Order: sequence, then C-alpha cells, then structure tokens
Amino acid sequence: MNMRKIIVEDNPSFEQEVYEFGENHPKLMITAGIHGDEVAGISIAYELIEFLNSTKLKNGSIKIMPKCNPVATRGFSRTSFYDEVDMNRIFPGNEIDGATHKAAKNIWDEACDMDIIIDLHCANQYSIPYILSIYDKFPKALSVINHLPLDNLVQSAGLRGQFFVESNYLREQIAFIIEIPSGSSKGAINTHLAKKCFEALKNLLIALDFIEGKTVNNPPTYYGEIFEIKTPASGLFKPIKSSGDMVYEGEILGEIGDFKLIAETDLKVHSIIPDSFVYKGDFIYSYILKK
Repeated sequence: MNMRKIIVEDNPSFEQEVYEFGENHPKLMITAGIHGDEVAGISIAYELIEFLNSTKLKNGSIKIMPKCNPVATRGFSRTSFYDEVDMNRIFPGNEIDGATHKAAKNIWDEACDMDIIIDLHCANQYSIPYILSIYDKFPKALSVINHLPLDNLVQSAGLRGQFFVESNYLREQIAFIIEIPSGSSKGAINTHLAKKCFEALKNLLIALDFIEGKTVNNPPTYYGEIFEIKTPASGLFKPIKSSGDMVYEGEILGEIGDFKLIAETDLKVHSIIPDSFVYKGDFIYSYILKK
C-alpha cells in the first residue's frame, strides 16, 4: 500500500489522504466524505483500506480517498467553515476560488486516469440504500453496477458540478454514487447498512477480478428518478407505509388528521418520515418507479 497526503494550502492548510493499492489498469477509485456529515461512507472507505492492506490484488489498482473534505468532516458538517461551499456542486474545481475549490481540484486530478469511480454518500436516515447513476445516458456503468448486490438502482437527474456527473460527461469514465442512510445523530452510523455496502463492494472487487473469492449474483432493480412529495395540509402526519415498501395504486401511504395520502400509481417508498407534526409544504415522503 502507498499512502500520500495532499496539502491544501490555505490559512490554515489541511490535508487529504490518498491510499493506493497495486498499479496499472483497470483502475478503480473510491471516494468518501465529499460531504463532511456523511460519515457512513467514510467508515466504509477506511474498512476497505484495512481490508485491502491485508489482501493481495490479482489485477489492476485501487485508489481510496476516505475524507475528501476533511475540514467539513471534523465538524460533521455538509460544508467546510472556510467558505460554506458544497463541494459536490463545483467539480472539477480550480486553484483560485478558495479552499473547497482547491480540494475538489485535487480529487479531480487524482481521478484523471481512473476507469471506475465510486463516490460514497449518505442519504437521510429514513431513506432506503441505493445506487445513483446516469445510466440512461451512460449505460456502460451497468457493466459494473450489476455486480453490486444492492437492491435499488436509481436514475440520477445528472445535476452538473457533482464529481460523478462531471466524470461521466467530461471524461466518459464509469462513475456513480452509492447512498447509504445515515445514523440518527451527528457522527452516527447505520452499521447494518454500512456492512451491507462494504460486502457489496467486496463482491464487486471479486467480480471485476481485482481480488480472489466467490461472488453473489444479485443485481439491483432499476428505477427512475426520485419523486419528492410535500404535504398538502398541516397537522400530525402518521405514516402507514415504511421506507422500502412496495405500494399499489389506491393504497394509503399515511394520514394527516382526516386527510389520507393515496398512492396514485404503483410505487416503491424511497423515504418516509416518522410520526411528525408537519406544516403545509413540508417534505413527507419520496418514491421511485420501476423502469
């Protein structure tokens, strides 16, 4: 293993860690901590580093940047206190617009010759775990994603400035996100789902012939983009369905007083809040539809 630290010069300066295993193609990069409050991805990245440090690679090379936004990570914050800039909206970054832009450029430069990029993020604590990809425009990503035994592949809207989106468009690399639900508080991790993601990534490394082992063939189900629903009324929201449930047209998803939220089509619940007092216009649930 080779471990380097990239210094981002500022006042004060900070470092980004880079761990490298093997050499030559195929080249796989795993990033985490682009948003500093998404710690499950960071924990998975460090677990992979520990695993690879004791595992012989058969082919290719793997690069891991476990804390891409270390200042934000230290404060369990989405953005750094330097500038409050969302790093995952500014790729490929630059050298002139401040610390977060410089840090983004470092990540972009480290990824210049990668074949595959997997960016680890956290969804909200009520979400299902899912893979996020622009697979309609970049279908070659499916040759990698289908080796991940995770249940849900969601179509991304492809918002520009995201690391994986720019890697797709500007370099035509295979790049996508894995979203793992966060824990219930700052720094908390859903250990069960983090472990599931770690095992899925191990399965991928075996399937792509980076390491020895036996694989599980359980590709994800393909879904379209996420639809978010806001409450049409104020009051106490009581969910009837749960995240991950399949719901059929006409079924009740939840209630706000006497008002019932009825499914207008067959859907899968992507995320739904628990019993909560809500005001008109607040988010209450999201859903996805099979492709």
